[in-house]
Amino acid sequence: MKAVATTFAKHIRPIDVLARWGGDEFLILLSHTTVDEARTLVENLQHAVEAMHTDVGFQSVKVTTSFGIAALQCGIDDPYGTAYKDADSALYQAKQLGKNRVEVAQIQS
Repeated sequence: MKAVATTFAKHIRPIDVLARWGGDEFLILLSHTTVDEARTLVENLQHAVEAMHTDVGFQSVKVTTSFGIAALQCGIDDPYGTAYKDADSALYQAKQLGKNRVEVAQIQS
């Protein structure tokens, strides 16, 4: 987990916020970023994590990541809660579709 967090921190901007969200989940808040830019960033994070050399005990392990992306929709009730739920749903979808994927939440109108 520390190696993944360090890798994430190296690849995000100083204005972004990285937090461990519990268990094996992280939350990254990307300021002034479009969904397409977020997708590009997390795809780069995926490649960086896959390139990590991680040893557990005497064995080298491959680490993969799945991401859910959601946009913050200002002007709605509870925009942060909604964005979190949307990102969590997109993450669940990424895991259901085979893991090591990036899924973007569909904006509900």
